Amino acid sequence: MAHYFIVGQGIAGTTLAYTLLKRGHTVHIADNNQPQTASKVAAGLFNPVTGYRMTKTWLADRLFPFLHEFYPAMERDFNAHFFHPLPMYRPFESMAQQNEVLAETSDEKFAGYVDKVVQPDAYGSKIKDDFGGIMLKNCGYVNLPLLLSAARSVWLAAGIYRECEVAEEDIRAVADKVYFQEIEADYLIFCRGWQEAARGLFSLPFRPVKGETLQVKFTDEQYKEIVNRGCWILPQAENICRIGATYHQQDLSLEPTQKAWDELTGKLAKLTDASWELIGRSAGIRPATYDRRPFIGMHPQQPRIGVFNGLGAKGVSLAPYFAAVFADFLEGKIDSLPAEVWIGRCKG
Repeated sequence: MAHYFIVGQGIAGTTLAYTLLKRGHTVHIADNNQPQTASKVAAGLFNPVTGYRMTKTWLADRLFPFLHEFYPAMERDFNAHFFHPLPMYRPFESMAQQNEVLAETSDEKFAGYVDKVVQPDAYGSKIKDDFGGIMLKNCGYVNLPLLLSAARSVWLAAGIYRECEVAEEDIRAVADKVYFQEIEADYLIFCRGWQEAARGLFSLPFRPVKGETLQVKFTDEQYKEIVNRGCWILPQAENICRIGATYHQQDLSLEPTQKAWDELTGKLAKLTDASWELIGRSAGIRPATYDRRPFIGMHPQQPRIGVFNGLGAKGVSLAPYFAAVFADFLEGKIDSLPAEVWIGRCKG
């Protein structure tokens, strides 16, 4: 068994540390515990069917069965409830979209993801669905702040978590070991989000994207499913929902903006006539990549130092499966990482 030092405790670092611990390795985790990281403000949605034409997301048939086992196991081990499977209703935007989607999703490859077709105006004033829609299954969300907090509490009690900054100049890689303060590890894995590009050791082509959401309380309506067209409505508690999300690359501040407010409220008005009041707003920076695939692998000159990052907007779906794939690679069970996620693809 090996000893791993994981730097960063977002969804990437948490799933990787958990996976390695479950396999019997020893792990230390360090995180600077900043309040507005991508994982702490993300809605945590997972959805196997995306886009205007509602196509299956990349690797859906592997990712979604895996996550439906992974997160409930985490809940049991951390004694916390953060995994929330929910159906997702996708109202059609037009008759043309209705025809395209119904033709596409009639294929048997969608059998595990499409629940039913919904007739027009099935929800009254709750949802504007003049053309009906489609109900998807195997969707939902993970309450990421609760997951991260529960993991941190367990790992603090076990003495394997510390809150601190880890600077490259404080790391020593000697032969087959990596050292930080009193920690001696076989491998160090960075999981620090989009700012990894500015830290120096890994020169990776991130395409960070700012996302903003609203938290609102609906006055009269209750939503029991996620609703998604233009923006999404994510029910979290009685009458309380998250509304999101924006995608902007130019502004990478952590402050909510008027532009995002106008965008989200405008899209919400096209989706429902229900009245609501604002509870809060949040903003975060997703560690997106140039090809929308994760960055995973070991440094070419420092083979004991690796990276598990770039999970982007689909981190909740990607993290469990690829944490297992990376663990297989680190343990020597597979000779190479998939080309789509290996950091070596970024060169040339």
